[in-house]
Amino acid sequence: VTTEQFRDYLLEHLLPTQVDAATTAEVDQWLYQPGLPAFAVLPRTAAFDAVDTQRRDWLSGRIDIDGLKADDWSPFEMLHFLDGFTAPLPAARMAQLDRRFNLTDSRNAEIVFSWLQLAIRGAYEPAYPQLEQYLMRIGRRKLIKPLYEAMTKTPQGRERARRIYAAARPGYHPIVVATLDPIVLAPKP
Repeated sequence: VTTEQFRDYLLEHLLPTQVDAATTAEVDQWLYQPGLPAFAVLPRTAAFDAVDTQRRDWLSGRIDIDGLKADDWSPFEMLHFLDGFTAPLPAARMAQLDRRFNLTDSRNAEIVFSWLQLAIRGAYEPAYPQLEQYLMRIGRRKLIKPLYEAMTKTPQGRERARRIYAAARPGYHPIVVATLDPIVLAPKP
């Protein structure tokens, strides 16, 4: 089925039975415009709200690290938890997270990615060996580009990024290399 066939079927058979579902203009916006339309109803989940509450409670000191009810969290809840930290965390807080969730040694590449972003921002040195291993092992641009970008924001990080990149670069796909060369090999700002 082509997009046009789908559109025609939708307009002829489905929308007439659901009067308030969508207008022809809204259907066209969904089909032909980039991103989500402004009228899209975004899903909400109480699970992420609960994760946000726990993060806030831990950061404010209302609960300690062992008080986080995270044993049954899905990987998506853990990612939401980690990605919700907007400011660098002190080393002691990073160590608590690492001890509680074994983040540095996680086998989930997405969780390690989010954790390493926090580690770079917070200069959490115990995660640096994993950072180097990760960048040597993972070649997906979406998982490594932000890490290199984050490292290059400080002089020490830039040197680390260049050292790791020199070793990892031969194993990266040419498109990844074309993306990373200007980031990592650019002259110091």
